[in-house]
Amino acid sequence: MWVYYHLYSCEKMPGLIALKHNLDLARKSPLIPITTSRYAGIADGFYSTRVVAVGPNAWRIDNRGLLGTIRFDRTGLNVDFSRSRGVLGQTRYQGSLYVALDEAEPSPVVALGTPAPGRLHLSESRWRVWKLREEGHVARMVVQGFGAGEFVWRGAKPGRYRISMGGKAMEAASDDSGLLKFTLAETAYEPRGLELALLGGGKR
Repeated sequence: MWVYYHLYSCEKMPGLIALKHNLDLARKSPLIPITTSRYAGIADGFYSTRVVAVGPNAWRIDNRGLLGTIRFDRTGLNVDFSRSRGVLGQTRYQGSLYVALDEAEPSPVVALGTPAPGRLHLSESRWRVWKLREEGHVARMVVQGFGAGEFVWRGAKPGRYRISMGGKAMEAASDDSGLLKFTLAETAYEPRGLELALLGGGKR
């Protein structure tokens, strides 16, 4: 969603009301607020990206610039994380599979398979996420964004998680399906480290 307006939109009350309505709609929509320069970089990456087949249902994504999402239409397959590299997660929307790429990996590999993803992966986020690394029961990453940090993760081991950023921490619990949702009130206008740690070790 792109909200474009001139200041003269606020000269009369109906214009101001319409503008406030559109801004409120943008704030409530499942979007990642980004800067104009980043949007332009994503658009450029759409034209420069090259997709190279590297195996059965597997592709390497080259020259993508700031492009961070690859879409697969009309497929019932999921990301095979065991064969993929530089993939943050996946989500489905209107029948298509959207795969989020880690911007820290210059040439990610996306592999698809039939099993549902069995590892922690990003499903939704209002902030950028990159440099995702898992070590045992701890996941570390770098995040940046505007407004509240709303996250939805899937494939999480059941249990309570300690979520730490900038010396502050909170807790959230995943359910039996592996869904982990939380919102960070702290700001992250500049890149910050975020850590998800499963308390007590947890079991699958």
